[in-house]
Parts: sequence; structure tokens; C-alpha cells
Amino acid sequence: MSGININQALQQFHQQMKANRNESEQVLQAAIMHLLQQQPVYGQLIAQLPRQHVTTPSEGLRDEERAFAPLFGLAWSQSTLILRVNDCHWQQAQNEGVLLALLVHEALHLLWQHPLRYLHESGQNVDIATDVAINQVMTTQIPGAWTLRWLNQRLQRQLPSNADSAVYLAALNKVSADSTNHDHTTSKTLSSSQGSITDKKISSQVRHTDGAGRQQDEYFNEPKRNELHLVDSHDGWASSSVNDELARANLRQRINQALARTTLTQRGKLPSSVQAKLASFVQQRAQLPWTAILSKLIGTVPHGKQDSRARFDRRQPQRMALPGQIARRRVTVTVFIDESASISTQTTVRFINELTGLTRAYEFVLTIFPFDAAIHDPITLSSSSQVADKLHARHVGGGTSFQSVFDYLKADRSQTPTSLIVILTDGEGETNIDAHGYHRVVWVLVGQQELSVQTPPGWVANINE
Repeated sequence: MSGININQALQQFHQQMKANRNESEQVLQAAIMHLLQQQPVYGQLIAQLPRQHVTTPSEGLRDEERAFAPLFGLAWSQSTLILRVNDCHWQQAQNEGVLLALLVHEALHLLWQHPLRYLHESGQNVDIATDVAINQVMTTQIPGAWTLRWLNQRLQRQLPSNADSAVYLAALNKVSADSTNHDHTTSKTLSSSQGSITDKKISSQVRHTDGAGRQQDEYFNEPKRNELHLVDSHDGWASSSVNDELARANLRQRINQALARTTLTQRGKLPSSVQAKLASFVQQRAQLPWTAILSKLIGTVPHGKQDSRARFDRRQPQRMALPGQIARRRVTVTVFIDESASISTQTTVRFINELTGLTRAYEFVLTIFPFDAAIHDPITLSSSSQVADKLHARHVGGGTSFQSVFDYLKADRSQTPTSLIVILTDGEGETNIDAHGYHRVVWVLVGQQELSVQTPPGWVANINE
């Protein structure tokens, strides 16, 4: 991977309408490797993101506009963020330096939690506010990025530097409201013959003082300000299907993993605002306990129907003797418990007690599998202490293989990608796994140990001994 000449590959992509997915992924992996070496925190944040390649051409754009069409964008898949790569837009990555800067831009959106904070709000004002906030942090500026200077000129105000996106959004929304509701001087100044402040292609008039102290008008029309555009796609941020609490827990998990995999020295080389943002996450875990995460997941799983006399039959409502149907709450949860010696009997008992506590709220079909390098025979849930005794009695000291769990799930035809999976582990195992499409996974780690898997499917929580 390190042998790829990124600049040469980008030149080839620029000559194509659409980049080959495999070649695109190779260049992207090489860029992430460089980022891990040069700016490890950003590299870790990006490396953890699952990637999705799409081929959506930009319709109706001129050649000069197509060069700025967004290559990357964060998007929600279930309640997990992914990095979406548009293989029709590699022209935006003019060279290796710009490509790395585009990845840093996404890492900062992630660190500032913009996709989560603006989960239920979208529009160009949000686009501008969030990009202006993080573009001030970047040490390498992306051609075409919105800047605070430009925003101040557009709004004819002096907004504070390094402020939160909410500050810039409030200013933009106020001007938009004034422009819509009042026909006064400010509205006329901020508008042009092409549209309002929320139009991406409008011209703006800015009054400034020249060297002789005279007031002059400077017009920023489109040919002079090709740089003023959205750097990345924010289309995947807003979603009504995302569970806010699960999304928050998942995002915090990824940031905490990036912290755990970098040193204080590496983080100390970052801008002070980034260091402050990272410091707010130090020693923080997902705010939801693992039982709450599992409960949220249970609530989103379809479990079929069951007869109920409290409902009429929809097809034959006149036959009142026929029962109707209601949603069934019977849930199948498969639990895998690591047999590592680092997991104490006390922790196992507590873990199983919490599982049995959930059965009071849900009709569980619960199966427990001990595992190390392989999956062993299931253990019947009779009592917490008996299960713990069985687990530790059969411990053979083998290594831990998370891949064996997902291989077993794939081989078991009763398990589907929507099955609920819980893995109790000390976190030590492989760095890369093939999850075979299983994504409803709750990893429950013992103590403060970090999970070794670089991009784990599902959610990671901790159970302290």
C-alpha cells in the first residue's frame, strides 16, 4: 500500500469520469496511512470509519464547478457514522496534500460531533457555520473552503474567531430572517439580483475602506470566488431514522478509541482548540451503560406478530370472534463470553445478573457461548454462579479470536445480520475482523481496557469490576 504514488494515481483519476472502486480504495488507504504517520489523531478517527463508495455524477455543473464537487461526506448508517466516497468526484483532490486536508476536514467534523449535533437540522446555513468553525482549526487550507473573513464580509459583522458553529449559525439565521421578513438596508445589502444569503451562487457586495480612507464597494461575483463553496457533502447528516442516544454512544466510542491509540506527545502537536476538544473526551465512555444500549436495540428489532383478543382481525373486522395481531416482544440474544483469565468470576456473575434483569422487561431467548480461539458448547442460563463456575472450570488458556464469533454466526443459519449479539471480553484479540455483515453487536469490555479491533461493528461499552 505504501508503494502507491498518490499524486500519479490522482492524475489518472482526473482523466476519468469515474474512478474504479478498488483503485479508489487503494489510494484512500494509502492516504490514511500517510495521515496516521503525519497526524495520528486525525488518522485514527478516519481509519475507524467504515467506508461506502458511491458513484453519483454531478448533473448540470460546469467543468470549473465539477472540480469542486465534494469527494467525501460523513453519513449515518443505522446509528453509525460512515465515510462516503464519491468516486465521480476525485477531481476535488488536486494532489496528495489536498487529499489529506480533505480527510482532516472530515475528522474535525467528527471530533466536533457536527453530524450528531445537526442530526435534525440542515440547510446551507448549517453547512456554512460548521465549515467556518472547523476551517479555522485546519493548518492546511482546502481550496474553496468558506472562511471566517468571507463570512464577516458577507454579514458585515465582526464575528468572534474560533467560536462554536452555533454562534455562526445564529448570525446566519438572523440575517436570513431579516432578509425574509424585512425590506430594509441590511436586507438589500446582503441580497443580490441572483438571490438571498442562502443561495450558493449569489454575488455579494462588501463595503471597505481603501488606502486613501475612501469607502469603496467590492463585488464578489462568482468568477472571482470559486473558492466559496461546500468542501464536503453534509447530505448524510440529517436523518430521522437514527437513534440519538445510540449515535452519541457510538461517536464517543470512536473518539475515545482514537485517544487510546495516540500518545500525549502526538496530541500535543495539534492546535490548542483541537487539544481542548480532545481533553473533553479523556476518560469518558459511552454515556449509556451497555444494558441501555441493548435495550435500545431490542426496541428496534421486529419480532413478528402474535394473536391478541384486544385487536380486531384487519381483513375480517366484522368477525369479532377472530383475534387481531400485535407486535411480539420475544427477542433472541446470543451472548459470547471470553474465557480469558482476566475476566473474573465476580464480573461474570454481575454481567449475567444484568442480563437476567433485562428478561423482566423482555421475553428473552438467551444463549450463552464461551469462546477463546474457538466457540465452545452453549451453557444453559440456570443461575449466575453456576454459569460462572462452568465458564472458569473449562478455561484452557487459549488465545482470543473474535473472528471465530462472526464465523460461527455466519455458519449458523438461524442467525441473521439483524440478530442481537453481545460479546463480553477483555478487549484483547485481532485488530481486523470480517464481521460478515453483522452490525447489531454490543461489545462489553471489562474495566478500562480498549478493544483491539480497529473498526468494530456495533457499539462498545464498559463494565467496571
